Amino acid sequence: MDEANVSDLDSSLVSAVVARQQQLRPQLFGSGDAQSVLEGLHAVGKDASGTLRPTLAGLLAMGTYPQFFFPRLNVTFASYPSDSKSVILNGTERLLDSKSLVGPIPSLVQEATSLVLRNARIAGHMEGVFRTEVPDYPLLAVREAVTNALMHRDYSHLARGTQVQVNLFIDHLEILNPGGLYGTVTLAKLGSRGLSSARNQRLSTLLEEVSYPEGGIVAENRGTGYLLIEAQLAEAGMAPPEADDDISSFSLIFRRFPQRQTPSARPVAPSQQVIEAYLTSKQIASTTDLMEVTGLSRSAVTKHLRILQASGRIETIHPTRSKFQQYRWLG
Repeated sequence: MDEANVSDLDSSLVSAVVARQQQLRPQLFGSGDAQSVLEGLHAVGKDASGTLRPTLAGLLAMGTYPQFFFPRLNVTFASYPSDSKSVILNGTERLLDSKSLVGPIPSLVQEATSLVLRNARIAGHMEGVFRTEVPDYPLLAVREAVTNALMHRDYSHLARGTQVQVNLFIDHLEILNPGGLYGTVTLAKLGSRGLSSARNQRLSTLLEEVSYPEGGIVAENRGTGYLLIEAQLAEAGMAPPEADDDISSFSLIFRRFPQRQTPSARPVAPSQQVIEAYLTSKQIASTTDLMEVTGLSRSAVTKHLRILQASGRIETIHPTRSKFQQYRWLG
């Protein structure tokens, strides 16, 4: 890390994180400058000579090009024409699409998700005279799985030569990362409400503060990520995710065919999908909770909540004007 400098951090990401911290935690950071905020978050630190440099977590979350220093801390995407990497069709065709993705984690997640949606098949569903296009894999489930892979992967020295893989086959999607499950989380406990164990604590904390290029905070870190994936797949009529864990790697598989049902033709904006998925997994949430999850303003979240309330999908728990108002998911 001695080669990296503070100038290797993306100024726009840094500015957004600093502003967010000064607003959310004025007692800690309200009167401080950008450097004090970044040092407080352990995004930067001084080396033995006293020179301020980005930490590995800071570089991964907010760097302009982390792969300049760590070439294999990237994401590889591959689309295969069969159900296996080993099958060759038409004599030579082994890959339909292939790309090595670089950049900070917010960009990696966004680009990997976009590639899955671009290469996956799109089904058409008719509802009356309207046609709704439905991708094979729910956007939020894919994004959450890629985020988890990058946030919880093994970043130790021996594992830095191994990248995160996103592999798309004709019948399933596989997200693979180096390093198995960590701490108290096991396959049997995976998806237990609120259970979370962070291998990379500084990185996990930083990803709560940075946003995707199109908006919305990258990681919630409330132990509900796997629940969101399960809820999204269930809503799409798909089988639950298949997880495989060993000491060297963790993989998550979404199956395309089993239990696929006809989805609703109701148009849903991406931000509303996030709100619905969160409420589905948590059952009860406040406006503040949903602001943190989506990165939206209070008025924008309130607008979505009014739509859901008018459709009978949520109900309020407290009296109408209560400052402690919460919303219960009805489905």
